[in-house]
Parts: sequence; structure tokens; C-alpha cells
Amino acid sequence: RIPISREKGRMSVPRMGRGRSVGSAQSTTATPARSGPFNASAKAMSLKLNHRIMAAERVDSLLAITSANLGSLSRINVASVYKRLSQINQSPQGRKLLPMGSVEMEEWHKVRDMARLYAEKDLLAPAQISSLVASMRAPGKFAMEPRSDHRLLSALQRSATKQIHRFDPKNAGHLLVGLVQLKVKPEPEFLAALDRQLVATIDECKPHVAANILWAMRKLEASVSNNLVYLLGEMVANSSASPSIRVKLIARCIWALSGCEDEYVCTGDAEWSGRIVERLLSSLKARISSQEPLDPPDIAHAIWAFAKIGVDDRELTDVIKTRIMYNLRRFEAYDVANVVWALARLRCEAPDGELISALSLRAAEHAPMFQPQGLSNCLWGMATLQFQPKEDFILAVKRYIGETGSKFDAQSISNTLWAFAKLGVELEEQQVRQMEAAVTSSCNEFVPQELSMTLWSLAHLAVPPSSQVLKAMEMPLLSKIPKMESQAIANTMWAFATLEIQPLASVAEALITRSKKIASKFTPQAVSNCLWSAGRLSWQCSATDALYHQTVTRLSAFSELELANALWGMARVQYPVEAEAREKIENEVMRRISSFNPQSLVTLLWATAKLQQKGFSTNLLDSIQNEMLERKGQIFTAQSVANTLWSFAKVQYEPSPLLIDRIQSEIPDQLEHFNAQEISNTFWAFAKLSMTPNDDVMSGLQHEMVLKRGDFTSQGVSNVLWSLAKLSFVMVDPMFSEAIETQASSIVNTFSPQEIANTIWAYGQMRMQPSRRFLSLMSRQATTRIEDWKPEEISGLLWGLVKLSRHPEGDLSHWIQRQAVKQSSSFTEQGRGVVVWALEQLNIPFIDDMLEHFIPDAEYDGEENYVARENEEAPFQDPERKNGVEFYGGTSSGV
Repeated sequence: RIPISREKGRMSVPRMGRGRSVGSAQSTTATPARSGPFNASAKAMSLKLNHRIMAAERVDSLLAITSANLGSLSRINVASVYKRLSQINQSPQGRKLLPMGSVEMEEWHKVRDMARLYAEKDLLAPAQISSLVASMRAPGKFAMEPRSDHRLLSALQRSATKQIHRFDPKNAGHLLVGLVQLKVKPEPEFLAALDRQLVATIDECKPHVAANILWAMRKLEASVSNNLVYLLGEMVANSSASPSIRVKLIARCIWALSGCEDEYVCTGDAEWSGRIVERLLSSLKARISSQEPLDPPDIAHAIWAFAKIGVDDRELTDVIKTRIMYNLRRFEAYDVANVVWALARLRCEAPDGELISALSLRAAEHAPMFQPQGLSNCLWGMATLQFQPKEDFILAVKRYIGETGSKFDAQSISNTLWAFAKLGVELEEQQVRQMEAAVTSSCNEFVPQELSMTLWSLAHLAVPPSSQVLKAMEMPLLSKIPKMESQAIANTMWAFATLEIQPLASVAEALITRSKKIASKFTPQAVSNCLWSAGRLSWQCSATDALYHQTVTRLSAFSELELANALWGMARVQYPVEAEAREKIENEVMRRISSFNPQSLVTLLWATAKLQQKGFSTNLLDSIQNEMLERKGQIFTAQSVANTLWSFAKVQYEPSPLLIDRIQSEIPDQLEHFNAQEISNTFWAFAKLSMTPNDDVMSGLQHEMVLKRGDFTSQGVSNVLWSLAKLSFVMVDPMFSEAIETQASSIVNTFSPQEIANTIWAYGQMRMQPSRRFLSLMSRQATTRIEDWKPEEISGLLWGLVKLSRHPEGDLSHWIQRQAVKQSSSFTEQGRGVVVWALEQLNIPFIDDMLEHFIPDAEYDGEENYVARENEEAPFQDPERKNGVEFYGGTSSGV
């Protein structure tokens, strides 16, 4: 209780012990205040406390008041505490003060427990029950705790069920709207009782209350009687032409009733709902087209309703757009989000339209006021309209996400990331952390499309999910993949492949199983993306059986890009293409060869080269080469140069001198774009084709290798050296030779025996002396990998040392002979001769076993140039990546 003092004409409120109830100095558990009728003093104290509660401007001051007077809180005071906290939470200043600290949360829990005790004792009136439910989002995202808050909500619904006869339609509507805000479905017993009570009191229901009840029931997907829905709909429709009911509520009713056929709201036959919707639409159009002054929420909801039910009336939407422009300065964040989303759904605004530009400026001004769903819908709408917002809006959005991104729900996460990907907005570290926190906390809420869209967007933004996010997504993926449609499956696979993340075996198996089950429903683009992804992830060819058959049977439906990528995927997984299928593919490609863009031509060439061993003829290679020669302008990038030459070399196809000249003429302009792998592949291909590049190409590639030497792998270094030696090239540029040796020395522990042999052989072939330190490092690495040496590699190493007149370092000469003896049965006659000849030339003593296994058959005079075996397959780089499957629209249901 609060004693009242008249000192100096003011009422003073002395502070009482925190958390103690009146009459018990030791009690720390609050009990409800006296439940009987208030006397004058108790009523005055309750009203005074209520005034202080509603005047509090901060969370901490509000909780200080409640904790100091916890034992005196009446049921009215408890409802007011919830209501005031909700108001503070909705204000910009209040949001900055949340979330609560641990001490504040402890005090808040005492208030919540008191509310639950009141509810369990049925001491709360219907208005107070409704107010509590409507205010339960007050503390922010953590308001609905798994046990305690749901216990309170359950107690409130049970109490409401017991005293349902006391509920009028207004209280019922308030309670239902509160459940919508909490995203909690009503308990069946309460819903059934409420259905009966609303039918019984329908004459007391106001049209605006009826509209709110219909909207809430649709949002909650509540199943109620046809009779109730009909009565509520008729009430709204009868008043829809009058200004007494807002356009906003009519729009909501149109949406709510349009879902009756889907059994979202009512059960049984609902053909009458269409007639009511027609009446509501007619009234809505008439009021929009009239001179009636409308508030921004009414205008925004009108176009939102048209978008939700798919009414494409351009004349009417133009009227609405004019009203929006005229009243734009009065639009709040909520209204802006609804309008942008609706414009995108109706496709009634051009990317450079005046309205969307004005809306983006207004959105930037109100960015801090958006709810996560509103902001994500706004971004989704702009991306769908292909409108590029101004930098100030993007910066405001990034600040918002950096501060509150962790509070986004699943749908807001997926729509926001998708919009960023479509708009080409790069995420910074702070936003990535916030988004990852949101994904981790909301991963179980994702529907299949949202989950695949999130992964697709992260891949498109080149933001690999952290290990924590991937772990959190594992179980949701396993449960959602069996429900995914073909587009979602394709996007999920594409995301993993693009991010170069091998999914867990269970996830991969689920994706493969699902793709096989619904393969017939895949679009050509989805089939192409799945095959590309399977190749990128190096899955077994059996994983692509169904996709392969879809490709072969629907070749004419594939675009040129899709067909090229599908063949690339088949080549990567080494799919055994049957003769009949090969012929169909060849014919289809050759029929449309002139329609392939340069990138796709190179992809086709690479795939044909990989698949030629499966029986493809050279006819397709001829067609691709001829098409390349006919194209005008520059068609080769650094990557396509490397892949084109590699493909010809791989199948030992001798390209036309005209094509080689064209390729070499385009290389100088692309030199700076060559990466280490492309430089290595280009050298390797020239060597395999026995074609010496011209001076400009040779010097340019060497220069780029010096600049990018740190990116070369051991295979890249050995391939370059092998290629130059194969072309009988003598290196005279000290900078080039130093760069190669420096890089090789820094990664010497990654060299395989074949790479060591090819490197030493190349030095010997070119008579270029490496440093003693370099040879010492190579010798140690050779000894470390001694068990892996093969006959050709042993011969190549020793031959190179002879040509360099260099003795093996350390014990390598001993161990290499031991390994040669182990492999003696695999040596060719020439190989035996090379080994014996080299050991004699280097004055290396033979071990006993060598005399037994090698000397009798060895014949080699050292006159022939021994040629080391090149790497079995030069590394290749994938064709440029294709964007993932486009989404046809966001999953948002509006604000």
C-alpha cells in the first residue's frame, strides 16, 4: 500500500522494500493484493500507483516502481505494467534500452508470476486478460520464454474460457490480436468457447471490431464455424461504404476472407465468402477513387490487399500511387514497407519509377523505425523491382542490421539476404555476425524455401557460413530437404558447390535422394544447376542418374548456357554417356552451335575433351573451333584461353594455326587477369601441343608468373618447368628463374615424387643450374617420400642430376636404389638402362641388389634425350560460374 501525505500540497510515495509483500517483512514471494471490493483508500492507492506506472519513461524506472510496491500491485496495476512496458518497447528510445539486464529480468519475472497467480485464481477481468495478452511482447524478443511465459499465456486462456460469457467482442478482438503478435495459436477449448460467445454477442459487435477479429483469425489460421465468419463478414461488408470503418480494415478483411477456400479461417463450404469479398472490393475501389481523405495506413493497406489477392487493376493502382505520392511525407516505416512490397508483387512500378525512388528516400529517413519484417519486405520489394536504392538507404539498412540483425526471424533473414544478393550489396563483418546469430537462433523456424534461399544468398554474396551456422543448419536441412521443391533443391546444391563446402554425408544423401524422387519436376535450369553442382562437389556419377536422363530426354528445352553447364557436370563426374545419348547431344549442340556465347563454347569444348574418352567424336571439336574463328571481337578471357588450350592438348587435337594465332593475339590484353593455375595450364598445353608460343606471350606469361609466384602450387611449378623444357626453351631471365626457385623452396614439403622428378629433369634438360640449397631441400623431400617413387620418376630424377652434373644430397642415392630394386619388375628396358647409366655417370656405388636386378639388362649410352613423364593430367579451372536459380518472388506475406 502507498501511504498518502499532504505535505506541501503534494502526495509523496515513500519507497518500500524491493520485492516484499505488505504485512510480511520477510516474504520475498509476492502474493496478489486483496481480491475483494476496493475500499476508498485501496482504490486511491491503486490509482496513484497506476499513474506512476504509466508515467514511467524507462524500463529501469518502471521496474523500480513495481519492485518497490510488488505486494500492493492490484490486478489493474499488473495489466498496466505490461501495457507500459509494451509502449516503452515500441518507442525508439525504449528500444535502445532493451534488452533487460539479469537484475531487471529477475524483477520482471516477479511481475509475471504475480500476473499468472491472478490468472490462475480467475481474478482478472476480460479487459485485463486481453490487455495482458496484447502486451506480452513488451521485453523484446525474449518475452516468450519456453516455459514461464507460455504458462502465463495458458493460464490467461484458461481463465478466459471459464469466464467467456463476460467477454464482449471488443475484448475478444483485443485478445486475438495479442495472440497474433505473439505468433501463438489459441488453445482449442478457448477458441471453441470464443466462437460460441461471438456468435451469441454478434449484435454488440462494431464493424471495425469484426474486421479485426477476421484478420486475427486468418493470421492465426484458426478453424472456426462458417456461421461466425459469415456474420462477421456481413457486418463489415454492410458498413464498408461508410467512413465509420477504415479502408485499412476493409483491406484486411478482403485478405482474410479470400483465404476461406484454403480452410485457413473457416471449415466446410465457403462459396459465400466470394460474394462478400466482391462487395468489399467494390466498396474499397469506390472509396479509393473518391475524394475521401485517407490516412497513409489506409492507402498502404489498399494496395497491399490488391497485391495479396492478385487484383491487377492498373487504373486503380495508378490512383493509389497518386495518393501515395501526395501523402508520402505522412507515411511511416510500416506504411512504406507495405507499399514497396505491394508494388513489387503487382509489378506496377518501373525500376526507375518516380514513386519507388521517393519511397526509398522516405525509407532511409525512417530506417531506425522499421520492424525486421518491414525492413526485409522493403528490401525484397526493391530487389524484385530491380530498383537500386541510394547509398544513404543502404548505409541506414546496414546500421540497422548491425545493431538489431540478431532479432530477425527466419523469413526476414531469407528475404533480406536474397535482396542483398540481388542488389549486389556486400555485407560487412558486423552485419555478417548479426545475421549468423539470427540464423543460429531461428534455424528451426525456416520453411524449406527460406532455408534454400538463405544458402543461395550467402553463396551469391560469397559469405561462407561459419561452422556454428552449418552445425545449427544440419538438422533443419535433414528435416526440410524431403519437403523441398525442385527449385529449392537446385539452389541448395548450387550454394554448397559455389561456396566450395562439402555438405555432411547425411545432407548430401538427402539432397541426392530428393533430386532423384522429383527429377521429372525439375526445370532445365534446375537440372543444369544440379549437374553443375554435383560436378563441382565431385560426387559420384550414380548421384546424377536421374538428372542425366532428364537432360538427354529434354535437350531441346535447355538453353545454350544450361546445356553447356549440364555437359560440364557430366564430364566432371565422368558419367558413362551411352552411344545413342552421345549422338543426340552432338546433334543438338551442333544444330545450335552459333547460339552459344564464347564462355559456353569454351565450356562445351572442355566437356567434350573430358567426355571424348567415352566415345565422343571429333566432329564437335571441329564445329566449336570453326565457331570460335567466325566470332568477331575479343572472345577469350584468361580463363577461357587456358581451358581452350588445355582441352585441345588433353585430347591431342591439333587446332588450326589460325585459331592459335587468334588466341595468342588476345593473350597480351588478358595477361594481368591470368592466375597461377591458368599460367601453368597454358604453358602445359603449348608443350603438349608442341607449339612454341610467340615472344610476346612467352615473356608476358613469365612476367606474370614472377608477379604471382606466391600463388603457385608444387604441381604448377613443376608443370611450368616441364613445359618449358619440353619446348626446348633455355631460360636466361634471372628474375624468372629466381622466382621459380624461391616459390618451390617455400613449398618444397608439398612436392610429390613425380613433381620432384619433373622439376629436376626440366632443370637438367634446360642446363639451368639450381642453387645447392634448393637441391638439398628437394633431396630431403625425395627421401621423405621414398616409398612413393615409381620407375619413371626414379629414371627422370637420376637423368636430370646427370645433366646437371650434381650428386644426390645425403642418403638419397642409397634409398633411391632401394626403391628401384623394389620396383624393378615395373621398369622398362630403357628405364633400367637410364638408372644404371646415371649411377655410373654420377660415380655412385651400386648396392648389391642393384647388381642383381639391373646390371644384366641395362643398356643405355646416354645419347638419347630421356623425356620425363608429365603429370597425368594438368590441373584445370572450372568454367566461369553460373548464377543460381532465380527466385520468382519472396516468401513474404506482407507486413
